[in-house]
Amino acid sequence: MDSWKEAVFKTLGEIGEYCKNNNHLVDVISITSQRASIIPIDKNNNPLHRAIMWQDKRSVKESEHLSKELGDQNVYEKTGLRVDSYFSAPKIMWLKNNKKDIFEKASKFIGVQDYVAYLLTKTIITDPSQATRTLMMNLNSKEWDQELLKLVGINSSNLPTIVESASVCGYLDKNSANQVGLKEGIPVVLAGGDQACAAMALGMVEPGVIVANTGTGAFTLGFSNKPKLHPKQKTLCSAGPLPGSYFIEAGLITGGILNQWFVEQFYKGLEIEESFAKYFKEIEASPVGSNGVVALPHFKGASAPYWNPKSKGTFFNITLSTTRADMGRSVLEGVALEMGLNFALIKNLIGNEFKGIAIGGGMTRRDIFNQMQADIYNHEVSVAESTEATSLGAWMSAMVAIKEYSDHKTAYSQIVSKSLKSFGPNSNSAETYKNIQMKRELLYNSLNHNPALFNSFYE
Repeated sequence: MDSWKEAVFKTLGEIGEYCKNNNHLVDVISITSQRASIIPIDKNNNPLHRAIMWQDKRSVKESEHLSKELGDQNVYEKTGLRVDSYFSAPKIMWLKNNKKDIFEKASKFIGVQDYVAYLLTKTIITDPSQATRTLMMNLNSKEWDQELLKLVGINSSNLPTIVESASVCGYLDKNSANQVGLKEGIPVVLAGGDQACAAMALGMVEPGVIVANTGTGAFTLGFSNKPKLHPKQKTLCSAGPLPGSYFIEAGLITGGILNQWFVEQFYKGLEIEESFAKYFKEIEASPVGSNGVVALPHFKGASAPYWNPKSKGTFFNITLSTTRADMGRSVLEGVALEMGLNFALIKNLIGNEFKGIAIGGGMTRRDIFNQMQADIYNHEVSVAESTEATSLGAWMSAMVAIKEYSDHKTAYSQIVSKSLKSFGPNSNSAETYKNIQMKRELLYNSLNHNPALFNSFYE
């Protein structure tokens, strides 16, 4: 928490100094963040424990208990989410079972966005696009669900107040303003969760649009005007930050972080920029299909479409002729192929409304990954010129909140949509990836459904 606090005030301090030196004014502060991480705070709003991050899988047993008590389908229909350790509720239950002193001292359990908002406004609030990822907000009422809270062992008073997304939720308080050199009373906006903001900046401001965004993880989302649930619970449905919107979502826990892992392990002794440059140069020399090497990107378990927290990362079909480049390319293909499965799920749920797909995030800095996605989706993809889609989405929400634009669609059309390029699928590559996708399914199912293999690999 100290690192977040330091980062917030350091960043705002630098902005305050820049504005002072260049005679600028700050009209609004917009906040977005990762989702589903939790921070327990005491009655004085001081953190009691290090944040339990969204990727953390320690609460698998708590997830299983929640599932047993309420039923997976019941929870899915209430919240739009699967019962999974990914989300906040099992993490709070883990604290109750394993850190009882922390749990009992906690006045509230809040998220990262909520913590930053408190630092600036001294209010404990959240918005539906963040609350929806706790596994405790009712998707239809957009209020905390009492049945779920009872099972978790908390009350609504132990959680932030839910306020409307993309609205002014507070103002920069005097102490914070003095600390960073900004004017007291600047409006503060909860823009929405990071992936929701990124999706908006990639054009997901109306029905039919699908986006795929990569950062630490890799997320595919689709817009809907009403909740849409998958018959086998393979996708999630969250409250969107636009009024009346719902975002269908399927995400990988590991996306860009796998590139980082691979470079750190296989390109040691090089500066970070040099190592990434060499990594991408080498994998561009490996052919489509990585000379037969297949990677399952489940280095922190599998989320959509498999939802298996015990699954592990796998390299398959390695021979003495396999190169570092083949393995590196298979990592990138493993992420993109799993995103392809999620794209197909969401496209099917959207149906005839489907209009197209836009991609963004840090991994789209590399055209090899953009072309890979076009080939795997077998559909043209639009790529935003800026890879900072989350920040752009937060800016859009801020502009709507202070009435600079009437709605997010107008903000997008006026500013963001002007800088797009596209990649079309290569038919030969698309066919190759189709065959690889089938082999990946066989590989995963063999590992998952053979008890002897499953136990020996995962225990």
